[in-house]
Amino acid sequence: MKVQGTLDAAADRIMTAGKNGNLGSIVINPESRRLLVYWKGEPPSDVRRIANSMSSDLKAEILPAKHSRLELLSSLDVTVKQLAKVGINVTEAAPLSDSSGISVSVLGDLDLAARITSASHPEIPAQIKVGVANSLTREIASSDENFIAPQKTTRIADVPLYWGGALYTYPNPTSVCSTGFGIKQNGLRRMLTAGHCGEDGYVISMPDQSDGVGYVPVGTMSAKDKEHDTILINMPAGDRMYTGGVLSGSSSKVTGAFGTYVGDYVCTSGANSGQHCAGRVSAVDVSMQIQSVQLHGMAVAYGLDDGPMLKSGDSGGPVMQFGLTGVIAKGTITGGGGMLVQCWKNAPSKDCFNKLVFPPITDTLDRYGATLLIENSG
Repeated sequence: MKVQGTLDAAADRIMTAGKNGNLGSIVINPESRRLLVYWKGEPPSDVRRIANSMSSDLKAEILPAKHSRLELLSSLDVTVKQLAKVGINVTEAAPLSDSSGISVSVLGDLDLAARITSASHPEIPAQIKVGVANSLTREIASSDENFIAPQKTTRIADVPLYWGGALYTYPNPTSVCSTGFGIKQNGLRRMLTAGHCGEDGYVISMPDQSDGVGYVPVGTMSAKDKEHDTILINMPAGDRMYTGGVLSGSSSKVTGAFGTYVGDYVCTSGANSGQHCAGRVSAVDVSMQIQSVQLHGMAVAYGLDDGPMLKSGDSGGPVMQFGLTGVIAKGTITGGGGMLVQCWKNAPSKDCFNKLVFPPITDTLDRYGATLLIENSG
């Protein structure tokens, strides 16, 4: 993952320099050690300087883009709204990775969707496809009041400072989701998780470690961002996240965050199915409807060789990549779709999704005016 991290870092610098200009898109290819930058028109000198500063064993190419990222996002916004007016469910709409147009997957009348899309922005080509429904991945919890918590710190029995990838219930206890990443906002420690896992003011609970029976409240939700499926939990969050399986007590320190780009490899680590590696990002800047919730600015990844990425109850958990000394945050789990597959080898049933949907962490931190809690960050 060292090569991907280096490419992502350069991509982040180019994104910062060009996101309000004529940048089209950025594609990562760790195998060929290449960074592809699509740009409409002549790129500015600072973008060329970043591209030319890559080490000799890596290569950044600047390629012509037919449309800018901002033009494509504007087209997507209009298209999704127009399709919604006639009752067409957009399951995934995103810019093409080379910025030549947009791709729109729908449940409904394809011909009508094509006509509306073409009329919305005739200058931007659109690929209209048959969509597959996505699912939000919270889960109904057991209502057994005599739940016995394991007397050991694990994903399903976390203690302060709370780590990402741990189980929590809301309200107490009817549904299960997972903690994401610890952040600091206005000088206070908070935890990121999925917005569909609750509402502002909800109290979340975790298994009681004091006597091993039942649940105890540990934090309150606030600042829900429905459009991007994030919410904060006001709780003493830490700078680590759980790795490994469902009952795992192993963890890794969080060392930083990178943006998310087409071609990136990602892992997940939700509380209900554990760690899954790896998936690959197929689209970014995605708009979609999931169970009547309209989302924007999402990323989509698929498990390699139809492998698992998540299951119900993993919502809110970490999306990350492994670095040299810890994990790099990439996002928080929103939901899944695609194929139902085994969560692990020889699992008795197929109840994991191979498609992952998540909001990129760098965008989330910007929206909340927050910083990631990393080792020695205080």
